[in-house]
Amino acid sequence: MLINFEKEFVYIRPTKVGSTSFMHFLTNNDHASDFINYQGFRSNGKIAYYKDNTRLDPYGYAHATAKKIKQAVSEELFNSYAKVTSVRNPYTQVLSSFLFHRVRLKRLLSYKHLGDFAKHAISKPKKVLKLFVLSSQLKSLWYEYIKSVTPYSSWIELDGKLICDDYIRIEYFDDDLKIFCSKYGYEFKNIERLNVNKKNTDEVYDRFLDKKSIEIIKSKHRNIFDKFDYQPPNE
Repeated sequence: MLINFEKEFVYIRPTKVGSTSFMHFLTNNDHASDFINYQGFRSNGKIAYYKDNTRLDPYGYAHATAKKIKQAVSEELFNSYAKVTSVRNPYTQVLSSFLFHRVRLKRLLSYKHLGDFAKHAISKPKKVLKLFVLSSQLKSLWYEYIKSVTPYSSWIELDGKLICDDYIRIEYFDDDLKIFCSKYGYEFKNIERLNVNKKNTDEVYDRFLDKKSIEIIKSKHRNIFDKFDYQPPNE
């Protein structure tokens, strides 16, 4: 979540949609050295946001949903400010999220992080169990995951409808960034793409995104598919 009081917009940040680069752009265009920092919350009077750090953000405001943001700020501000978000092809987003949990588990189980794993197992046993389940490469667990996972479109919906005015698509990042800059008075510049996963290949897509998976994902992200012409990456 980021609020720009000067340009009057709220940035809603779903998970695993390639939002890191855009957040970096927004926060480095507003005098980063002037920010005050308190337990992950940062502000310089013009903008305010939460850093993407679970330990410093126990209530999840960095990736707060539209509903949660509306409850946290005044209704007048939320209704009057423009809403901006990042979006991504739901097929690759869901797969990225699934594989991300596998990577987290491998990292925790490494010798270097065994202490962290033990702490997690004691303090958050359900979360650790979930990581074990999601780390499996069995197709049946992949199916269960895509059936149960919350669609990222719910971050940017109210009453079942998309509520954002501007969308930054990861697949057309530069084009959408130019439009955003023109509308909100930023100087456009090419920026480094951060946290980009380059490991997903056609082989990975073919392995997971079969006909059954495609139908499940499509049914759960209907609002995104209705607005954007996203297709399976392996077609």
